[in-house]
Amino acid sequence: MKKPSTRRSFLKSAAAGIVLPAGAISIANAYPANTKVRHAACGVTGMGGYDLRMLSSSPHSEIVALCDIDDGHLGSAAKLHKKAAQYNDFRKMFDKEHKNIDSCHVTVPDHMHAPVSVSALEVGKHVHCQKPLTHSIFEARQVRLAAARAKVVTQMGHDNVTALAVRVD
Repeated sequence: MKKPSTRRSFLKSAAAGIVLPAGAISIANAYPANTKVRHAACGVTGMGGYDLRMLSSSPHSEIVALCDIDDGHLGSAAKLHKKAAQYNDFRKMFDKEHKNIDSCHVTVPDHMHAPVSVSALEVGKHVHCQKPLTHSIFEARQVRLAAARAKVVTQMGHDNVTALAVRVD
């Protein structure tokens, strides 16, 4: 007989490698057992749509904010996540929703991965970013420093496989 799914087991298995697997134990201990991980989606189509579907398929996560520059894509995702706030600008989303978000995925055009990730880290959110994480050593250092200051878990995804996970204690 299969054990029932729990918040702790969800965080440990991390929704098929999407949400914070390396530091899931520390995250599981940081939140009460019966609460859901409140997630924001930065990018809602293509790989972002895949990330969004994987996260929303778990009973242990709640999609609270959607962000996409394209109104058509945003509208399609909003039909599936009726309670989620909608934004075209990630900066406005983090400004207004930072108290309602625990984590976010960054699945936007490559040149915006580092700026969006650093913005999320600066407001203390756990981040899953699709590859490439950055385009320069300088950007990589900025992401690392922001994650260290925020003391959150960051992760870079490589297609459907987690390529890098960093736990900052």
